Amino acid sequence: MTGRSPVSGLPSPRSEGGQPTASASASGRAGAAGTAGTAGTAGTTGAAGTAGGCSPQAVVLSLFTSRAEYYGGQDPEFDLYAVSTASGDCPFDTGQKKLQVVVMSSGRIIWDSADCARGGGSRVAELRRGVPAQETVSWNRTISLPGCVTLASGARPGTYQVQARTATVASPVLTFKLAH
Repeated sequence: MTGRSPVSGLPSPRSEGGQPTASASASGRAGAAGTAGTAGTAGTTGAAGTAGGCSPQAVVLSLFTSRAEYYGGQDPEFDLYAVSTASGDCPFDTGQKKLQVVVMSSGRIIWDSADCARGGGSRVAELRRGVPAQETVSWNRTISLPGCVTLASGARPGTYQVQARTATVASPVLTFKLAH
């Protein structure tokens, strides 16, 4: 099931059962709160960056989750969209170490998609005004630290927050729940 989000006009999340297409990664903090099943978007209109990349003011990150609640055996899956508001095309790095998805518990990061990112590779998407570049990230409920250190315990049932970010731009924070 796809449609348009009334918030951003971007495609809404996929229906259950879709396979992840890629991982994502990055750093920085920001965002307004949102709830699962809705779009979180952030960014402002601007121009292409002078160094050939997209200006941070010209990129909008949107994050979707298809469910408000995930039950045992269901790994949360997040759809991330990067859209340019610049008048011309501009490159934007969607590589695992540049564009991150972070899961937080009470505002503290417990998992970062960049923690276990392999290689230093960048993956540059050529953004066109209003045309989203999409990434899908799944979280297997592990609690991790930079360098791919995984803690013995996994995430417990409760309320969590998720955000997409780079060093210069971030989506609003969305809230979702893990249930028994």
